[in-house]
Amino acid sequence: MDKKTRIKTLFVFLLFSILIGVLFLVSNDDKLFKVVTISLLTIYSSALIFGIYKTPAEYMLSDTALIIISRFSRTSINIKDIRTVRIMDSDDKRGLVRTFGAEGVIGNIGYYSSIKHKKMFVLTSRDTNWIMIETRDNKKVVISPDNLDLVIMLNKMINSNK
Repeated sequence: MDKKTRIKTLFVFLLFSILIGVLFLVSNDDKLFKVVTISLLTIYSSALIFGIYKTPAEYMLSDTALIIISRFSRTSINIKDIRTVRIMDSDDKRGLVRTFGAEGVIGNIGYYSSIKHKKMFVLTSRDTNWIMIETRDNKKVVISPDNLDLVIMLNKMINSNK
């Protein structure tokens, strides 16, 4: 995680903690307040668990695949299935809207869309170094490795498999 993502994660945690604490204190045995408090706690906990489960910790290249290693799972993208790999710039991120997922809790994870790129799956642990991988079946996956040399290595592997 980069510094900006750590700050966002801490901010979201503090915001939810304060909100849940205030709601619980003012509830005065009012069932509606308790239901709202428990709902917020459940939503935040779900986002946190989802984030911990899916946030990439490492990227590995095998002879045939890019392997995205999360804390509790692995996602593999076959090199032969990749059409293009490129670094995303600020124009690519403009208008990006989260449709389902967790933003600001450990990273950006989930489905996003924009007018320019349509639907994409974002699986990043940082706000920088976003790389878009477009597969042959028009799926888009965005990752954020620490080192952008991954783009060069992936492109070499793609070109050698043509």
